[in-house]
Amino acid sequence: MFSNVHNGNIRRRIALMGGMLIVAPLLTLGIAGWIVVQRMSQTILISGVRTSTVHLENLTRGLVDICRSYQQASIDTLKSGRSVVDAAGAIGIDQGQRVAWRVKNEATGEIGELRLPVMSAGDTHFLAVADFSQPTPRHVAHLQQREI
Repeated sequence: MFSNVHNGNIRRRIALMGGMLIVAPLLTLGIAGWIVVQRMSQTILISGVRTSTVHLENLTRGLVDICRSYQQASIDTLKSGRSVVDAAGAIGIDQGQRVAWRVKNEATGEIGELRLPVMSAGDTHFLAVADFSQPTPRHVAHLQQREI
């Protein structure tokens, strides 16, 4: 009966059981920890995607609002320009009359002269401006609108 004790069979069993009692809870805790980390990672990922989606939707809404604002401003500017053109008269090109414009070739830097037909709005001709202290047709039209 005690022969098993002497040959170490019982000691091995006790050591094995002790090891199992230590390893089993550690293994269980390790697996449970791994499962918790996996679920937390998944939750964080889903939360991040939702948050990103909300931010993207807000940015998109803001961008759409900015585009609509600029679109309305452009429409208002075109309407205003149309009223200025209508007040000035019909736009026309006089092929018989030419005006010299000073031009610069941006590729070579060469400066020259180009003669183009005269453009007009009603009775107002658009000519080259040599003296910037003199009113241009735009300034004249603007001053005329103020007087109305």
